[in-house]
Amino acid sequence: MSGLIETVAKALVPDAWYVRDNGLPGLVLWEEERARAMSLAKIAVEIAFPWERIESAPRDGTHILIAFGEDGVSTAAYHRDDDDLYPWKFMDSQGQGLPFFNGARDDEYGPTHWMPIPKFQRP
Repeated sequence: MSGLIETVAKALVPDAWYVRDNGLPGLVLWEEERARAMSLAKIAVEIAFPWERIESAPRDGTHILIAFGEDGVSTAAYHRDDDDLYPWKFMDSQGQGLPFFNGARDDEYGPTHWMPIPKFQRP
């Protein structure tokens, strides 16, 4: 979800990121603006896209977003074979490198929250 929050924040105050990304003078002046934009964007995203407890997630193969506590967010689908201990299938990058296909348990060690994948709305 942090990627979505930063995208919204950049839309709110695009100059703050332009200065940082291009190494322009005045970076310190924009740090506070960037922090304020991130706070507002986080609130907006949480209101627009509320997360639900994983227990209520669809288990029919529907593609959704899953969250692992504070660790990260991935697209996922539930698919369980008879002997499958890891029915949540998702793309995982473990915060670095190229993503790879992974599986997670459907218990206290697996994802904690879910939400539908937001639909793209052309501006």
